[in-house]
Amino acid sequence: MSDAQSQFREFARTLRNARTQRHMSVDTASRECQLSDMQILGLEAADLRPFYSPAYALRGAERYAKYLGVAPVPQACIVELDADMNYYAERAPLEREPRPSRWSLRLKRLMDPQKPRSLPPPGRKL
Repeated sequence: MSDAQSQFREFARTLRNARTQRHMSVDTASRECQLSDMQILGLEAADLRPFYSPAYALRGAERYAKYLGVAPVPQACIVELDADMNYYAERAPLEREPRPSRWSLRLKRLMDPQKPRSLPPPGRKL
């Protein structure tokens, strides 16, 4: 394990300990820091996969550390981790399916062959 990995694992332990000492839930911390639950748990487990890029991971780690009153992780640590472990080239797909937009749902309803079509009421434009 490289020096950057051990530094980041120690930082992750510090974050988890600070949150548990305050008797704070992951949900509360995620709401206050504007991060998802998966991102909070990822930071506490030294796993950066929930983040889109190292820059987002660094920003999230700084925000979370500031909220908990913990010294932030050095930027070089996350950048070096990204280069060493290549998190984002082999990034696992997210467990959740993306939600369809309201426009795509509307179009799907309009194009439904099972739904009978009717003309709009008189006086209404097509």
